[in-house]
Amino acid sequence: MATNPNSELNPNLIIVFGGTGEGKSSVINAILDYLKVHGKRALTGNGPSGTTLASENYSFVYNRVFYQIIDTAGLNEVDSGSVKPLEALKNLSKLLRSIKDGVSLMIMVSSSPKVKTHHEENYKLFFETLLENSSSVSKLVVITHQALKDDTIEIDRRSRECDVAFSSANMSFAEPPVLGMFGYDPVMTPEDVQKAYKPLIESSVKRLLRVIESGAQRGNISISVLSDDYQTYFMKTAFRVLVFLARLFSLKVEWARVGNFVANFVVSEAVTKLSHATQVSEGEVMGIIFDPSNSSNNK
Repeated sequence: MATNPNSELNPNLIIVFGGTGEGKSSVINAILDYLKVHGKRALTGNGPSGTTLASENYSFVYNRVFYQIIDTAGLNEVDSGSVKPLEALKNLSKLLRSIKDGVSLMIMVSSSPKVKTHHEENYKLFFETLLENSSSVSKLVVITHQALKDDTIEIDRRSRECDVAFSSANMSFAEPPVLGMFGYDPVMTPEDVQKAYKPLIESSVKRLLRVIESGAQRGNISISVLSDDYQTYFMKTAFRVLVFLARLFSLKVEWARVGNFVANFVVSEAVTKLSHATQVSEGEVMGIIFDPSNSSNNK
């Protein structure tokens, strides 16, 4: 369900996520630079560790519509990285629970047109594990590091190929993938190459903004986050199952014991999903779920 009309105080919210080094911050900076937005820029880097340590917000206006875009910490880092998997999961959990006015678009960034294991894991983490109603939110995949000339036919062909690849991996998006060049390292890139990249980046941003406008046209859609209140969700599920069993078999059951069994089963399923998607141990995931500071009452 859409929330309040778009305004500077209620912008269309876009969440950008993906693995470390995929180009999330570069995509955001390319948009801000193209629209000549004043203010801060997202940190970028080419090292093995992430440069975005926590979620950062940026605002822009396009065709008189207000947007706020959130750059999330990189996923899939090893434990020695600057953003440990457990910390990234905590940040995502808190971010999603803090959103009150809904989301208009979720963008997954990939540096490769080929579907890799961590792409599937990140997709499942957001749309099959953390969010209960992800089908109602528009999704988009942006593929970076693609130095394509402004050839509409070739770009459309490559985009369709990528769309088929992601669909084959059971990842569905509202629009075909957006491929393009969104940034470069000014220190490592020769000046003549920079000049060649600039028009490629500009045409890439134009394509992306058109898709963003299309994908976010419904405005913000309310989201339901599974981690909003794990205890309540699990116990409600347990109670429903118990009532069903009692009615089906007309048995006198020990409610507390069976309730705990069912609740533990549901908890186990959710924890296993989270652990697999984030490569965080099940014990650490349990700590996040039942940490009182993560309760929806303490937002």
